[in-house]
Amino acid sequence: MPTPKKQIKKEPSPSKKRSSKKSSLDTEADISSAEQLTVHQLIAQTLLRYKHEQLQDKKHKFREIGHLVGMCEEYLSSFALIGYSLEGEKVVVFNHSTSKDEAAITDLFRSTFIGLMGGN
Repeated sequence: MPTPKKQIKKEPSPSKKRSSKKSSLDTEADISSAEQLTVHQLIAQTLLRYKHEQLQDKKHKFREIGHLVGMCEEYLSSFALIGYSLEGEKVVVFNHSTSKDEAAITDLFRSTFIGLMGGN
């Protein structure tokens, strides 16, 4: 009868040993449900405040453009304002009192762009 061989237990390699640091899942388990609810409420409040501030900024920008239009109307009966805001957003405002003024602005743009392209 053969003799039983001794089994040698291998210790796990250092890379396989469990780290003493907690993983992100372990730390999430340490947060109580009340604390999680508070964090979710704070995030929701922050998002609402951010959306409200964006809306206020947009209203403020439209008011500023309205003031600019008012100043231009003081000197010009019909005009087109084309450009970019300080934040890089496109701004296009056409102001005309009659369809005849609108046709005049359109024709001016058409002839200007054709001239720039070398058509005339």
